[in-house]
Amino acid sequence: MKIFVAFSAVLFVVLAEHQHEHAHQHHPEDVHGLAKVHTVCQSSDSTYVDNDVFQKLDRNVPVVLPANFGKHLLCMMKGIGTVSADGQPNVEGIKTHIHHVIHDESKAAHILRECAVAKNTPEQTSIDLEACLTKHHVFGGPAEHHHHP
Repeated sequence: MKIFVAFSAVLFVVLAEHQHEHAHQHHPEDVHGLAKVHTVCQSSDSTYVDNDVFQKLDRNVPVVLPANFGKHLLCMMKGIGTVSADGQPNVEGIKTHIHHVIHDESKAAHILRECAVAKNTPEQTSIDLEACLTKHHVFGGPAEHHHHP
């Protein structure tokens, strides 16, 4: 029995690591479509960020964010519809993403009020929005580790 439990634990860790390593590929669990949008944002020189930065962020390792990190997140948030073309929070888009994972309406409304806040720049709006949605577990499921500074 102990061997089975140890084997199961090792298998779980291996599977979790495998899923984590492929977090930016499309998986059925990617309910927000982050992987597809990430690929698009990475294909532009102005929004490309070295994958080492994301790997460190995913592991909570301190990392110096590149100057274009806000542009990358703006690209991501526009791509999934949580930020409008003019860089403002898109309340309906944010609500849709919250409802993908939060089914309690009062909790969803609280998250929406807290997260859908325009900042001084579209980039800062995107950075804070992504961090807020991650903090509330809207983003960050097993296949959706993305980039929260």
